[in-house]
Amino acid sequence: MAERLAALPRVTCEDPLPYDELLGLPARSRVVVTDSGGLQEEASYLGVPVVVLRRSTPRWEGVEAGTAVLTGITGNAEAALAVAAAHRPSTPAELARVTALPCPYGDGHTGPRVAALLADPSLTPLLALDEPDHTDGSLPFSPAA
Repeated sequence: MAERLAALPRVTCEDPLPYDELLGLPARSRVVVTDSGGLQEEASYLGVPVVVLRRSTPRWEGVEAGTAVLTGITGNAEAALAVAAAHRPSTPAELARVTALPCPYGDGHTGPRVAALLADPSLTPLLALDEPDHTDGSLPFSPAA
């Protein structure tokens, strides 16, 4: 199946890549076709439409936002649907629509927000980890009889 896809014009099939090499590919792509959940997020963050070669995904935000399309590829008929799905988002109008959407997975600034929350002294009590002392042999639950 991969050989047939790789034979199509302007299609590049890649084996798994190190993360730093991987990030450059979606930025230079018009459409990303993948079964990788992480790549779904990276491409959406970069404003690149994604065709997900799976019948389900744990990252429904992209499907819901219209930045990702699900399609299986267990046979020739589904492979043809996957190729058609990859062509649809590559039109100029669809590329412009997806690029204009906010990333459905966040804006890339979660780290600084979390750091600011952790530095806020008023939240320190919420972060306290008060574990009970069971050194006396007591159990935190009743064992099943």
